[in-house]
Amino acid sequence: YSTPLSGGASIPLGQPHGSIEIADLSPDGSQVLLIANDSNPNNSALYSAPVQGGETTLLHSTGESGYIYQAKFVNDGNDILFISRGFNSTYDIHQMAAVEGSTPRLLKSGFASSIHMVLTPDKKKAITTFSDSGGQKGFLLLTDISSSTTTTLTTSSSHDSPVFDLSPDNTSLVYFAKPDENTPLQLFSASLQDGTSAKLSIDSTFDTSDLFTTPVVNGGQICVVYHLETDLIKPRELYSSCYDTKWSNQTFLPLITR
Repeated sequence: YSTPLSGGASIPLGQPHGSIEIADLSPDGSQVLLIANDSNPNNSALYSAPVQGGETTLLHSTGESGYIYQAKFVNDGNDILFISRGFNSTYDIHQMAAVEGSTPRLLKSGFASSIHMVLTPDKKKAITTFSDSGGQKGFLLLTDISSSTTTTLTTSSSHDSPVFDLSPDNTSLVYFAKPDENTPLQLFSASLQDGTSAKLSIDSTFDTSDLFTTPVVNGGQICVVYHLETDLIKPRELYSSCYDTKWSNQTFLPLITR
């Protein structure tokens, strides 16, 4: 159902078969994107429905080949980006036109688990985290909606997918990753324009929370605050790291020692 915020009667949006999940609203607010999962038989379907009421439109069905887990309107509502899992137990990224009968394009496949997908506010790029089939590596992927291409921003040897957050101007992101088994967890920045990255932290042993503050703009630079252990003997310290639009490493500033 849709309900006017000013009050009034709720409007039924249709009855797709199966368990219904509201996936997204179109940029103009006229359409709602629905995921319908049916366990008997095992399949998922994508529907669109007018917010003001009317017939639902079947956009895509997996048949009996798996489930759809996340779906978002992109490209001004003309396309849909979604993650599905087939019976081969791998997660895939697809893009399709938001019209009935459109055939999805496979952008990336073969991952063991999907954590979540985040769109930039302009909905022109998507950042997705995955892990491999052995659970030994995590991946941070960048999808460019206009070119329907997906590239790997980083591969982490940690069994957890990289933790990330977008910069306030949505031109970059910061993330924790473990480049290899012999390197401790590190903090990086990456450009959403070309994928170039820079390390923001000194070599260290990190606090296990793997968390940092939401990036903020400070004096023309983008800064985050996080816990840092320079070794196992010294106490944890609170550090800040900043970077500029050239993705150069900046000074690491200890704020608090405890």
